[in-house]
Amino acid sequence: MNECNEESPSAEEMVAQIEAIFDLRYACDMRAIKRWQAATGRDLTWPDHTDLLVWLLSELDKAEACVVEAAKEVRIGWDTWCKKATRVVELEGSLEVLRDEWCSEHCHGISEGHLDKCKAATTVLERAA
Repeated sequence: MNECNEESPSAEEMVAQIEAIFDLRYACDMRAIKRWQAATGRDLTWPDHTDLLVWLLSELDKAEACVVEAAKEVRIGWDTWCKKATRVVELEGSLEVLRDEWCSEHCHGISEGHLDKCKAATTVLERAA
């Protein structure tokens, strides 16, 4: 017996594979046609296959453009947030220096414990502002 014949699929297996491929292709085509019909309002019409492909590709282009635009907006938002966060960090450091300077100028002769309370009070006021 020839070894090639033993490894070859039977006619029934080949038919089953081809039918599975056809069914998959048919289901995909029907999804695309339903989308085309919904978009065009032409519920009783099936588009020519080439027209359907052109329409699907244009829909893909529109979707990609939306994704690119959304990514730009996210990037702009992220950059703005990063700039604001950096500015807050910079200001926070400046506020600590200013607080320490103010307390050292206005809290002469106060014990260390009271000086800490003074700093804590100014911190609360800064956050409230």
